[in-house]
Amino acid sequence: MGGPGSGTWYRWDRRTTLDARDCLDVRVLAQRGALRAGVYATIAWRQGQRSESSIGFAYHDEYVVLEYRTRHGRADWYPVRQEIALERTLQPFGGKRVWFRCPECQRRVALLYSGRQGYICRQCMKLPYSTQCMTRQDRLYRKARRMRTRIGASGNLLEPIQYSGKPRGMHWKTFERLRAQAEDVHMEAMEEMNIALARLLGRYVPQGDTSP
Repeated sequence: MGGPGSGTWYRWDRRTTLDARDCLDVRVLAQRGALRAGVYATIAWRQGQRSESSIGFAYHDEYVVLEYRTRHGRADWYPVRQEIALERTLQPFGGKRVWFRCPECQRRVALLYSGRQGYICRQCMKLPYSTQCMTRQDRLYRKARRMRTRIGASGNLLEPIQYSGKPRGMHWKTFERLRAQAEDVHMEAMEEMNIALARLLGRYVPQGDTSP
């Protein structure tokens, strides 16, 4: 298990966010030809090579049908069949755009997320995006990792940036500039972490200490 910046540090105060939910994007379904008569398919969400979850999907003219198994807490799994209405709107330059109708609020939406009430929209889920829960320190770590990835380095901030990883075609001047910026952002994130730790320790009073 890594520490802050390694990419594997777990925050015990982390809230559940939309990013942790399975998401159905009607635009992706349309682009992949899933919204055609007679289409029956399985939609799967994966973590690396491992399948995390999946649902059965069937298209009908005015709605789609989702079939899957779920459970609440430690209760037994049970099957769910959910029908979700579709709506099409005219585009300014021709053609039509397809939307989901949220089963809860009936709003027109492109995305639906898995929840206790089935697949519903973001507003009905009442959950934030992960970026909305980030502290300044989290944002700096994420920025540093992205900058390192851009120059071919590992996203693990604890590993040194290797010059041998410079992307092909990138000028050395650009590589050096981005490397220095990534290290500066990493140092700034470490300073934020030290400030947070100092505040935490400053509020901590050992048991039995009665000093003012």
